[in-house]
Amino acid sequence: MIDLIAVVVMPDHVHLAIGLGEFSLSQVMHRFKSYTSHAIAKAVETDGGIWQEGYHDRGIRDEPALRIQVEYCLLNPVRAGLVGDFHDYPYWWCCWDV
Repeated sequence: MIDLIAVVVMPDHVHLAIGLGEFSLSQVMHRFKSYTSHAIAKAVETDGGIWQEGYHDRGIRDEPALRIQVEYCLLNPVRAGLVGDFHDYPYWWCCWDV
């Protein structure tokens, strides 16, 4: 089982902050991309091609670094000019009160 800490779904990418638990990052990303690509393809009646190959990752070693990365994720819609306050963006979730 993974620990989902934060997620922000942008129009062309996704930010995830997760604790890997017993899995490797490559296992988690493979399962995430496989499950979501099948679900999205079914919902929009396409044959796939949802995700690019690869991903960008950051190894986080302590709580302060984790908070910085979660803040970066949550503020992505603001930096992209989609909203003035990330709370107004509908496609985010965080396990912390923010």
